[in-house]
Amino acid sequence: MNEILVFIGKIIMIPALIIANLFAPIPLINDVVYPPTEDIPVGAALPQATGVFETSLAAPISSTATSMTLTANAVRGGGVVAGYTCFTVDEGSAQAEIICGTVSTTSVTSMTRGISYSDGVTEVTANKFAHRRGANVKITDFPILQILKAQNNGDATFDAPISYKTGIGPIANSDLADKEYVVSIATGGTITTDKVIEAGTAGETVAAGNLVYYKTSDSRWWKSDADLIATVENIVLGIAQGSGTVGTSISGGVLLRGIDTNQTGLTANTVYYASNTAGALSSSAGTISVTIGFAPSTTTISFNPRFDKTGRASETADGTVEEATDAEVTAGTATGATGAKLFVTPAKLATNLGTTVADTTAIKSGLQQTVGAGSNATVKLYYNVHALFTLWTGGVLNDTVTTFANWFRTDSTKVAIPPLGNMASFASTADAELYLTSSLYSSGSTLLDFSDNNIVIMDWWAKYISGAGENMMGIGLAGEFSTINTDNNTLAIFNIRNGVLFSHTSKTATKSSNNISSGLTLTNWNNYRIEFDMGADTVTFYVNGVLKATHTGASIPTSSTVAFGFGRDTTNPVLFNVTAPNLSLEMNP
Repeated sequence: MNEILVFIGKIIMIPALIIANLFAPIPLINDVVYPPTEDIPVGAALPQATGVFETSLAAPISSTATSMTLTANAVRGGGVVAGYTCFTVDEGSAQAEIICGTVSTTSVTSMTRGISYSDGVTEVTANKFAHRRGANVKITDFPILQILKAQNNGDATFDAPISYKTGIGPIANSDLADKEYVVSIATGGTITTDKVIEAGTAGETVAAGNLVYYKTSDSRWWKSDADLIATVENIVLGIAQGSGTVGTSISGGVLLRGIDTNQTGLTANTVYYASNTAGALSSSAGTISVTIGFAPSTTTISFNPRFDKTGRASETADGTVEEATDAEVTAGTATGATGAKLFVTPAKLATNLGTTVADTTAIKSGLQQTVGAGSNATVKLYYNVHALFTLWTGGVLNDTVTTFANWFRTDSTKVAIPPLGNMASFASTADAELYLTSSLYSSGSTLLDFSDNNIVIMDWWAKYISGAGENMMGIGLAGEFSTINTDNNTLAIFNIRNGVLFSHTSKTATKSSNNISSGLTLTNWNNYRIEFDMGADTVTFYVNGVLKATHTGASIPTSSTVAFGFGRDTTNPVLFNVTAPNLSLEMNP
């Protein structure tokens, strides 16, 4: 009877135990000691990899869940799993899935689901499954191995620097070189991307930020002084990066090129020179002008000193000149105190001319011989004319017999000219022109043509008043000064479009325009100048004496008779005033 009862008891207990195990946490294996988790000693963000860790889900998760709860988190012998870790859930079943996430106590968050069985990183939708409460959870090192494999094969990057232990460096040619090794084999000093510094010994007491020069006779660095040519000209200059005394190393070395941060009180965006004060910098040139760099801020200098002055206007061996004193001018001295040739400014020449040379005819003769000895390539002779806005010339108004054709204008309402003919005002509305053609001869009886080799210059003043349309001012073909920039025309002009100034050249459909309005107030009177080198097919544009643009190439006019003029288009007419231009024609091209 007892045997029957035992058998019945076993039949009842076995299913009960099976059901209980489905919903109870899986106990730790008592005879396994779990080592504490450690960071892998590689410069990359890798999952944790505790030797053995096994638990179960405390609650079911869906296939899209981004967090899960473990039934337990304890490593036998002490410690817990923490940080970024990867697990295999339901290992050995059809729903087996690799999940990675951040572990804190029994919570796993920010999970990456369905990790690829190929690369250990990519999420694969087909690998994501829902898991029941009590599902087996084991730690896995598969993602670590795949990431390390990719990094070492060059298929992935490291997330942090890789370094040798201090004192360990490359040996074989194929070994990686670290910063410590690179700096150790460099020829002394700091290596950076914005400066070049070398070690140096002071020849005298120097301070950080001093301008110094290298004296080859003693291999030391001394303060530069723009009064003394030997300390600034044709020698190596530097800036001390720290202090130094006679015969000692300069702390921090000497900056040869790059950004110096040892300055104070500079003027930002200013060029600096060697100063007449030993070791100092100055925003104005010293006795010997040597630029040393540019100050991007009040405390830094971009150090790039000029080295060689050879080849400038001088006959001295080192290529320098200096201004003569009054006494040297009177005495007729040829060489100054520094050994350089002397020059005399026009002002000093005017002051001393009466006392220095009695016969000014001799000076004139010498100048004439000097100019006459030059070639046409260096001496340009020009015919100059102030072309007043004269519409006709003759004894009787509109006399067809004695009248000379001059400026053409559209009508007196659109283009008003005061009695002196020195200005013109484009008023009223609609298109208007004022131009002069067939006015200059390039040689003999041939009218000036764009195909000639002469240089022609047009210089005038203009003031923009209003209007959103276009105006034309400069050199072109008669009748085309009232067109717009997109028309097929032949022009080399300044062109105002809706209050914006452009340099413009065009040869029928080929055009070139540049916006040159920067820094200009067009509603003020401004001086405009066009220099057209027809032999070189080059047009240069100046405003208030400043070169604003140079045009070359296919857009330069190369044929037809030259005209000078002003005009505007009929759409949104531009109102503006101009002065009669000065015209200059090169006479010996």
